[in-house]
Amino acid sequence: MEINGFWLTDKREAIAQTLLKNVDFKNEYHCNMRFDSAEELTEHVGSCGFRSMNCENEGCNAMFSTRHREKHDSGCPFKIILCEQKCSDRIMRRDMDRHCITVCPMRLVSCPFYSVGCQSAIPHGVLDQHCSNNLHAHLLYVLRSIHKKTCEEDLEQRLNQVEKELSPSQLAKARDLRSLTTIVKDIETKLGPFKPKKENKDKEEKVETLNLVDEPEKFES
Repeated sequence: MEINGFWLTDKREAIAQTLLKNVDFKNEYHCNMRFDSAEELTEHVGSCGFRSMNCENEGCNAMFSTRHREKHDSGCPFKIILCEQKCSDRIMRRDMDRHCITVCPMRLVSCPFYSVGCQSAIPHGVLDQHCSNNLHAHLLYVLRSIHKKTCEEDLEQRLNQVEKELSPSQLAKARDLRSLTTIVKDIETKLGPFKPKKENKDKEEKVETLNLVDEPEKFES
């Protein structure tokens, strides 16, 4: 007989069953059926909902009544289940949180251009697709960070100039803020100094105002 501590395992189980019968008044954890013959008992044992069984999930040592199989299976930490975030992986339930946070391609991450304005949260597995689909917006965010006091109209004009100069190889590298900022600055160096229309217009208006102030003086003299 197997011994566990000071108790024979068989004796311990027999005592546990007796105690269970004394407290399980609703018959949720033990069978209270009685039979007139050993044959009837033998026939019932094979289909009794309270017959013992071991969990079938690899690594789990739990033992329970067959009627509680579904209840155990629905929470068994060793059960292999589909990813909660709908990726194609099947993961042991106890490893689900770690999977979802660390390696799941569907885990949400911030856009690489978050610090300059893109507030999107994207599944990690489609991050490159997001960057490709939103290159125009990301370029505008980068230009805003470089030319902070420039109006939107002028930024859009500069953006069009930059986009015309972008090569396929540069587009392939434009996946993070540092890379795209470097690309934009290189293109701007090639394009020459950026002269916003609004700034030129302000200078023209200032010159025109000065001329209007000077004209009366000339007339009086």
